[in-house]
Parts: sequence; structure tokens; C-alpha cells
Amino acid sequence: MAGGGLGLRGAHRPVALLLVLVAAAAGAAAGKGKGAHAGTSRLRFRRESGTFKVVQVADMHYADGRATGCEDVLPSQVAGCSDLNTTAFLYRVFRAEDPDLVVFTGDNIYGADSTDAAKSMDAAIAPAIDMKLPWAAVIGNHDQEGTLSREGVMRHLVGMKNSLSGLNPEGVEIDGYGNYNLEVSGVEGTSLAEKSVLNLYFLDSGDYSTVPSIKGYGWIKASQQVWFQQTSSSLQRKYMNENPKQKEPAPGLVFFHIPLPEFSSFTAVNFHRSKTGEGY
Repeated sequence: MAGGGLGLRGAHRPVALLLVLVAAAAGAAAGKGKGAHAGTSRLRFRRESGTFKVVQVADMHYADGRATGCEDVLPSQVAGCSDLNTTAFLYRVFRAEDPDLVVFTGDNIYGADSTDAAKSMDAAIAPAIDMKLPWAAVIGNHDQEGTLSREGVMRHLVGMKNSLSGLNPEGVEIDGYGNYNLEVSGVEGTSLAEKSVLNLYFLDSGDYSTVPSIKGYGWIKASQQVWFQQTSSSLQRKYMNENPKQKEPAPGLVFFHIPLPEFSSFTAVNFHRSKTGEGY
């Protein structure tokens, strides 16, 4: 899922997208209890509902907390409006939705306005960490514009508490930083408890074009596409051939910041809803 909202600034600009996915495996909704909050890094569908909920947070543009004011708000809202409004908003969303995973999809901080990129990132992600929620992140086009390089920002995210983020696949030559995948297992105690019934992919969509003849934002490179295709195919073969064999490939979601060019041609007329599981 692309981050969206590119180019917006201000502490009032968080965008939270809620994705509720239903397991396609038979018996996945049996039993009670919760899977993703079981004190383990393994992600899995919930027993009581057979669902796995992702809260996506994009374009927080966090900087220096209380010292960073809001933009594009009414004059009456300027006083007292800061990055802390974003923090309070995230707490409300997380308490209301109780997600199994939080995904931060770039421009988590606004590097140019941040005096210390690491501290800004810590503050931006703090609600998820404080609530002990599993989370993962990618970076956008503004995260690296402060005191950390693009690689430095991603390394910091990888090392933070409860982070499931990855720097890059080991032994693979690939563009960018923050290309990795996560597998979501079936409900504990079922035949799919040790198999992924949902595959999540995370890609670095870059920041800005480095090709003089192409203006604007960056894009996902060929090396990343190759890794994605190879990883997806490998997972399909593994889970459809190893017992218990899955009847069909698990659905997948891809998270990155900069929308694909095709996004500009999207309309309600040509919208197509893809199957994501039983009861989709």
C-alpha cells in the first residue's frame, strides 16, 4: 500500500488506513485468544475471529515534538497545535482498533525540520512501542533529510524496540534500504499454525529521481522487483508443496511510500477489488 499524501507537512497530517483481512484457511476462526500479541515476533491470525488487522500510518512528518507547530490549520487552532497532536491521535487509533500490526509507510519524520532525526523517530513511533504493538516501517522521501542518511534512518528503525523492520535481504544486491518481507501464520493450534496465510512485503520506493530527464519522485527499481518476484514465488512453492499443502497461494500486501505511476489513472470506474481471503 503506497503511503500517499506526498509533499504535505505539519504535525496534523497523519493518515491512518485500517485494513482488516480475513483468513482463507478452514478452521482459522476456531477457538479463543489472540495471536499477534502473544509476546513473540511471530505474526499470526487471531483465534476468535480469524482476522489479522493492520493499521497503516503514513506521512506523520514528525519533527521536534511540542516545538514543531502545525501547518494548514485554522487560525484558532494554531496555538497549542504541534507534533504532540499526532502522538495523541495515534494513541486514540491504536486503542480503538487494537491492531495486530502497525505499519509506518514513510515520511515518518520530516528530516529538514528535525534537529535530531533519531530522537524524532523515537517520538514518532513511541505510541506503538508504549502499547507493545508489533510494528514495521519503510521510509519515504523526507525521512533522510536531517541528521541521518537514508541507510542510517532505516538502521535506526530496525534497532528500535518491538520493530519487525528489516534493512535488506541478506546476500542480495538490491537498491534502497528497507526491502524485506514478513509472514503471517495461521491460527495457533490449527493445521496452518506454522504456515504463512498472508505474506507482507516492504519496499523502499526511494526519494527523488536521479535521472535528469525524469523529474519528480523516485521509484521502485528493477533489482527490487526481481527480489519481490523471486521471494513471492519461493513462498508459494514452499507452502503449496510442504505438508499440509495449501490449496492456493497465500494473498499478499506490499507496503511502500511513493505511489506507482498508474495511481494517477485510477478512477472509481476502473476500480477492481481483489480477493484477500474467505469473506473478503
